Amino acid sequence: MVYNLPGQLTRFIGRERELAEILQLLSVARLVTVTGPGGVGKTSLALQAASKVYDRFTDGVSCISLGPIRDPTLIIPSIAQSLNLTESPDRLLFDSLKAFLHDRQMLLLLDNFEQVIPAAPLLTELLSACAGLKVLVTSREALRLRGEQEFPLAPLELFSYELVSDPPSPETLAESPSVALFVQRAQAGQPDFRLSADNAAAVAAVCLRLDGLPLAIELAAARIKILPPQAMLGRLQESPLQLLTSGARDAPARQQTLRATMQWSYDLLNPDEQRAFRRLSAFAGGFTLDAASRVGGGQRPGEVLDDITSLINKSLVRQIESNGEPRLGMLETIREFGLEQLAQANEIEAVYRAHAAYYLSLAEESEPHLTGREQKVWLNRLRREQDNLRVALRWGVEQHETEFVLRLVGALWQYWFLRGQWSEGRRWFEEVLALTTNKGADKTLQAKAMFAAANLIRRQYDFTRARALCEQSATLYREAGDREGLLAALNELCRILDYQGDAEAARAALPEILALAEGLPDLPIKAEVYAMLHTHASGGVNSEKGARYLAESERIYRALDSPAGLATVLIFQGAGADFRGDTARGRALRDEAERLAAEVEDQPLRLLLLSARVVSAWQSGDYVTARSYLEQLIGAGLKVGAGAGRPALYLGQRNLFLGILAAVLHGQGLSAWAARVYGLADKLAPISESATMGGELFDAFRKQTLSVRAEVRLQLGDEAFAKELAEGRAMRVEDLLAIPHPDSPSLWPSSLYEPLTGRELEVLILLAQDLSNPQIAERLVVCRRTVDAHLRSIYQKLGVRSRDGAIRLALEYGLLENRHAR
Repeated sequence: MVYNLPGQLTRFIGRERELAEILQLLSVARLVTVTGPGGVGKTSLALQAASKVYDRFTDGVSCISLGPIRDPTLIIPSIAQSLNLTESPDRLLFDSLKAFLHDRQMLLLLDNFEQVIPAAPLLTELLSACAGLKVLVTSREALRLRGEQEFPLAPLELFSYELVSDPPSPETLAESPSVALFVQRAQAGQPDFRLSADNAAAVAAVCLRLDGLPLAIELAAARIKILPPQAMLGRLQESPLQLLTSGARDAPARQQTLRATMQWSYDLLNPDEQRAFRRLSAFAGGFTLDAASRVGGGQRPGEVLDDITSLINKSLVRQIESNGEPRLGMLETIREFGLEQLAQANEIEAVYRAHAAYYLSLAEESEPHLTGREQKVWLNRLRREQDNLRVALRWGVEQHETEFVLRLVGALWQYWFLRGQWSEGRRWFEEVLALTTNKGADKTLQAKAMFAAANLIRRQYDFTRARALCEQSATLYREAGDREGLLAALNELCRILDYQGDAEAARAALPEILALAEGLPDLPIKAEVYAMLHTHASGGVNSEKGARYLAESERIYRALDSPAGLATVLIFQGAGADFRGDTARGRALRDEAERLAAEVEDQPLRLLLLSARVVSAWQSGDYVTARSYLEQLIGAGLKVGAGAGRPALYLGQRNLFLGILAAVLHGQGLSAWAARVYGLADKLAPISESATMGGELFDAFRKQTLSVRAEVRLQLGDEAFAKELAEGRAMRVEDLLAIPHPDSPSLWPSSLYEPLTGRELEVLILLAQDLSNPQIAERLVVCRRTVDAHLRSIYQKLGVRSRDGAIRLALEYGLLENRHAR
């Protein structure tokens, strides 16, 4: 269940009736929009309503703040990110989101939608595709969509003391929601503040002058230390910007009031505070004290901290989180006003240049840590700064700051990769690379951007574009004499060629790749290349040369203290150990890899580890465990969703793993379901997987799955097999998780003996066909020692000492008659 509503730090005041009405609307409508001017309290009311109804939604409630966003195309990535939904290489992210929410009962709270109004029709499409979804929106204007239920939110109720003959008592005035809010916020700054006969009427008059707008009241109450209520009322009355008449002539009166209130609050700041307020408004989604000092800093020591403290006290800046380093921010309405002041002061260019410089520095500082032991820390830091990074990128693109944007995207590509934000990363790269055409940009920066873009685009299975970029990158790196960059580009190009099935071109690139790697010191790319080269060595991971490559890769990764890289190598080594029959070592290597993976936030690594466990369990004949791992792997793959009207499943070598699933189902006696999986796999858009991908070991696995397909067809017969294939083509990818399990995992009918695993049963069946141990090893694509180990286990479980004894017991229990011999 999802529940990411921010906690309410103050008591909910004066909106009980509105809250009840919102709750009633949510019970009957699927799209509810709370509208009203900035500062009227839309967000507070919506959060309160969402917190009251979350138990009605079995899959939870998710709050997405759109305040920092101006680009309507970012609404879908923002929603997906809030749901931890990663991206598919072959479907649109919006289609992935619809697939993810299709059968869920969930409430989405979209806050500050007025900034992305052009994206409103997407909500209609999302609601149409997801029957259990409801959406609660806050916006300064209605979305004007079919089925939308608008709820205009009025300011807080006021008590007009001017309309009564006798002065009201403080107790009577305290019942007014607007007065109660003023008192609450005043006491936050001056705990001993109380309504009294001397000040109650003035407080009510201030609230009346402010038209009951919660934000305006909070701003006024924050001044209580320096302006008692009567003096505050006098200042409001004397201000040249009258609260009810200033602002744009065609704007609603309450917006004029809010604008003037903010102007009044701004005018009360001293010049240093005003300067800090203007400059801090450049930040989107919040900022740290370090960022504030670099972008909003002044001349005198401690200026920024002093000014921020003052702005917090005046409710213009607020602390939005404190997990280690404090993080601060502004309400979006206040930030917009600050940006206007920044423009009027002619400081836009200088401030945004400083802002961009700071975030470039942060991105480049993070880059080496994204593949090291501090990966998780830096990913989280960049995630918090994502809105500011987008602002910096947009500024750089619009200002045609070519070198700046090349450096920034080059530093951020690993972040987009690890976070699964391939589409957003690709879009930025395409925009940035378009700026470099005939601009004389730095060749090394261009080459890095092209390499990084190719890496992201490959994961979307757009191999043609990825290959072209990688080849251009290699050309530029050669011209620049950058051997490390050239190695990275050629290594990526080799992967792309594998996916394209161009084995000849991939082999042709290997000598240069190896020569470049051997000429470099210990670097992450060198370790990565050695890990790749083992799959191209004759015999792959199971060969002496492949093992040497992996050992060298392991040595470098350990020296560099790179948990993610080291875990990858250990997974490959574990596969080799399994193939050689040393399953205990294979298991130990994967366990170490899993411990390392837990230290980082590397989703591709976790999928690789899960894939390795699938293969290990399948090869050992433990179909129950293999099914469990496969279902976890498919579940993770399904998070990336579907696109272009066809199912999709991101599993890396997808064809192989669907073949393994079918083989496992066949091994469990579910051959009809295995045929359906083949049908579904045939429907999925095929990707090329050359014999070099994963080396000869994985090629052997592919041949084994193809052999199982032939067995399934033989067992079912051509007509039944064709019928099941057609059934599979009508399945959705999600249906893979609904395939039934056998009634009993035991494959041995007698309780007198310990049950055999699926692989042991396969060995026993082949034994009964009078195959020798080497012949059994060849048939099952395992080594001789693995077969010997299986036979020892079979003999021990059955209490026999020979082949004949094992076959006799199998015949006695009818096991060989009921199973299809392979």
